[in-house]
Amino acid sequence: MAACSKIGGYQCEFLGTVSEDFVCKHCKQVARDPHVTSCCSETFCQLCITFIIKDKKPCQSCETAEFFTTLNTKYQRRILALEVCCTEKDRGCEWTGKLEGLEAHLDVDTGDCEYVDVECPNKCEQPVEKRNLNTHLANCCPKREFTCQHCNFKATYEIVSNDHWPQCSFYPVPCPNACGIQAIERGDLEAHLSQCPLEEVECDFSHAGCNTKLPRQDMERHTE
Repeated sequence: MAACSKIGGYQCEFLGTVSEDFVCKHCKQVARDPHVTSCCSETFCQLCITFIIKDKKPCQSCETAEFFTTLNTKYQRRILALEVCCTEKDRGCEWTGKLEGLEAHLDVDTGDCEYVDVECPNKCEQPVEKRNLNTHLANCCPKREFTCQHCNFKATYEIVSNDHWPQCSFYPVPCPNACGIQAIERGDLEAHLSQCPLEEVECDFSHAGCNTKLPRQDMERHTE
């Protein structure tokens, strides 16, 4: 979940009742940097009202064509003093506090919210909650340093798993004939197949014209 958006009003869960005077008439959220209009004294976010004026639109509350706005510092102080929940509440964060302290709480470097997403230092681009970063780096990050346990080849996990393991001579693979042996080093597979009882082989008399092919274990009976 993203931190409290800095565009438009505050997209936060407020504790208790919030006065309608604090709600932006454009985005319908608690106003950020609340400005009041000269025409009808209604409240708008600074960003919301800036776009309205820039687009030369009338006041959305009273339809007055020309007006100006001023920052309502009283409203601003009262809004910042409102009690809110952390925007990561749904993930489990139990923090509550004044709105003015929310941004500091969510700061990925200095804040104390353990549920906010942080950037993986390996630049793997996977979203990681701050509380899970150490586990991610040790066990989950595809770009973490990793050593093949079969031959000690070293690279990132994604290179080892995607590129190296499919060709590693020491990687254990099952017999393709399903003979029951599940872990044959890839480099030994050819030798195994030369003895595997289920490997299909040609008849010993193929040179004489017999085209029969059977599993090795059945060929002796065929040639009797």
